[in-house]
Amino acid sequence: MHTLPFWKQVRIITALVEGVPVRSTARMYGHHHRTVFRLMVLVGEACAVLLDQLICAIHAKTIEADEIWSFVERKQARVGPAEDDSECGDQWLWLAIDAQTKLILSYRVAKRTNAAAIEFMGDLSSRVIGRPQISTDGFPGYAQAVRLAFGDGADYAIITKEGAYKTACSVNHGSGRLLARGDAKRKLGRLQEEIDNDMRSTSRSFGCTKIEGIVTNTKHTPLDESGRAYKDLDAVLAVLVEEGVATISRRLYPVANVKGTD
Repeated sequence: MHTLPFWKQVRIITALVEGVPVRSTARMYGHHHRTVFRLMVLVGEACAVLLDQLICAIHAKTIEADEIWSFVERKQARVGPAEDDSECGDQWLWLAIDAQTKLILSYRVAKRTNAAAIEFMGDLSSRVIGRPQISTDGFPGYAQAVRLAFGDGADYAIITKEGAYKTACSVNHGSGRLLARGDAKRKLGRLQEEIDNDMRSTSRSFGCTKIEGIVTNTKHTPLDESGRAYKDLDAVLAVLVEEGVATISRRLYPVANVKGTD
């Protein structure tokens, strides 16, 4: 690690922060992906120390707490029943943010459980002073966690999202997929040529601009991203609106499909 020039370390971390995958970053800068991982861990540990040193005794009037879903190694459905899923499968990034300054006051990476909520709120309470107003989504574990961490020293409110109880108090994910990625690759392989033609023949008009085809960085259309791997979009949107899960504000159309080549 010490052999990497500082400027290159900065560029690698910048790429990672911008969402570039680890292996893609490794190829961009000509290093093994394990080198990128080691740098990421080193910087992450330093950031954790910096957070502990600087984020303390903060006057925060309004705090918003929420969770962002992700997964480690593989999604939860692919974790075996006998496996320890504490560090793999679905994971959530818990964030507490000062609503006025947008300063991240506390974070945790953990399962979406009552125990994780208690740990998260306990850490948050150690970093703020005064009587904050804390707002969260409808996850049931928050109410107890706030009481245990703050007692009567905070005001607490739940922001109920439209249709949240139907989507586990989170944004619905994958509702439009007809075939899982692996199933799409297996079942649609013999239709590759037809799917490629579908992608090339798709055209959209945006005002005076007309775009022919959907651009992709792969030789063939990724089968798991083809239209045949998904349900009819109009039907999916109709169900979401009818059930009160979502409202349609804007409709986006694809013009490119970029896949990693790892």
